[in-house]
Amino acid sequence: GLNVASSRDFKNQSFPENQVGDGIILDHLGIAILDPHGDEALMRKMMSTRSIGAQSGVHAERERVLHAISEEAYNKGFQDAMKSIKNKLALTSMDVEQPDFEDYKNLLKTHTWGLLKTRVVTGPSHQQRYSGKNIKLCVLDTGIDATHPDFVDREIVSKSFIPGQEVHDRHGHGTHCAGTAAGILMPKDKKIPRYGIAHESKLFIGKVLNNAGSGADGWILAGMNWALSLKCEVISMSIGGDTDDDAYSLIYENAAIKALQQGSIIIAAAGNSYPSSPAVNHPANCPSIMAVAALDEKLIKASFSCIGKFPPAGKIDIAGPGVKVLSAASKPHTGLSGIGATEKYGHLNGTSMATPHVAGIAALYAQKSRKNRGEALWQKLVTSALPLNQSVTSVGAGLVQAPYSKKANKKTVKRSAK
Repeated sequence: GLNVASSRDFKNQSFPENQVGDGIILDHLGIAILDPHGDEALMRKMMSTRSIGAQSGVHAERERVLHAISEEAYNKGFQDAMKSIKNKLALTSMDVEQPDFEDYKNLLKTHTWGLLKTRVVTGPSHQQRYSGKNIKLCVLDTGIDATHPDFVDREIVSKSFIPGQEVHDRHGHGTHCAGTAAGILMPKDKKIPRYGIAHESKLFIGKVLNNAGSGADGWILAGMNWALSLKCEVISMSIGGDTDDDAYSLIYENAAIKALQQGSIIIAAAGNSYPSSPAVNHPANCPSIMAVAALDEKLIKASFSCIGKFPPAGKIDIAGPGVKVLSAASKPHTGLSGIGATEKYGHLNGTSMATPHVAGIAALYAQKSRKNRGEALWQKLVTSALPLNQSVTSVGAGLVQAPYSKKANKKTVKRSAK
């Protein structure tokens, strides 16, 4: 028979890979990860193994490899997007109303545009009321550079799910995402504007992608299970893989449903491969995982941002700032195109950058009310979003907005016809 361990047997659901035999049961997700060691008979046998979690049966999927939704993917799709944009857009003249902040241009010197447009900060006399305090926010990515000046004094709970690799982020993607979601209130470098949202949240980092920016489903699911075992209210995943049909992973979907039932929300990047591979990526295409599109500073869907091609599965739920996003950079880093190897900060583009904006703001809502958990937190995010006069297949409910947005600011973006 199969020699399968349970994650409950290990402290904090954190298990060494060399102690799990033929597989591991992720108890909080109701999922088993089995290694058939190339034995197809064993793969088939898995279907006759005890039902894990729900008693309605077992669903099996082969493991995939996912990637950080990277700057490289953005660059790859950019030229194609530029060639087709005139034909793709029926409306080209954009009249986007700027937020009625107190001297928006001056505020840009001290805050990133993403924090201003999402109303995390609305001006000197309207500072953010919430900080994510006491909310557990987990970023599942390439790890973190805990030696970065803006993180060195931060209490961080971390775990690597990559065999043979420590949590330290040598790619850079994870540090950048963590910086947006939960970065420091005032960067140590006084020349750098504020870029982090939930700066007082309890930060959890799961390294589920290796230093090359890739990760197996098993590593990612193990990270999700770990985050749920620690009762993280918000889980941010800027990871994915291309999809070309309306199928989504039932394993990830069931995991996401369990997360919502346990008072957590999983937020994931929609993908950067539009128009060459336009559909929302796996696992963001699961109905119970919040899929995030990317917007530029004019609040227009970024040219690379994937769309909801196969709703209700694979739909865009919400949008966030995803172009020229400034955040922390790890040292060393090998995966950040356009950011110098010795730079501590830099700008990136992608739905990966939009996702932690939504995650950070989710932590603010979770702090605002204990009722804002799981499905209720999902509804709070989408119902409070700023509507945009663009297709819901592109931007979903609109631009994510922090708590206490002024009603007067909830206007649709004006666009004039060609």
